[in-house]
Amino acid sequence: MLIHEYNESPTPASGYWGDSTGKLLGSLCNQVYVKSTTSSTVFDVVITNDSGNVVRHYTDVVGQVNDLTPFPTKGVYAIEIDNATVDEAFEVYICFREN
Repeated sequence: MLIHEYNESPTPASGYWGDSTGKLLGSLCNQVYVKSTTSSTVFDVVITNDSGNVVRHYTDVVGQVNDLTPFPTKGVYAIEIDNATVDEAFEVYICFREN
């Protein structure tokens, strides 16, 4: 079993930040963790596959999201922080387990 970790510390500009993962081959996403510096910051997190389909969308998150619900992944995934009420540093951690 091979674990791939996506770990970034971005600061959104005008409430937005986006990036993408490397190409994933037959893996399972085991954790999506996004945390703002300030616990009262409100934001959305969107994860989209390379076909443009939204696979996870967390809206009006306050402070942090820590989703441990696994979902299958294959290809490149876009990760976005949208509508952040404060442009501050975030922790973004996503864990993929290759089958």
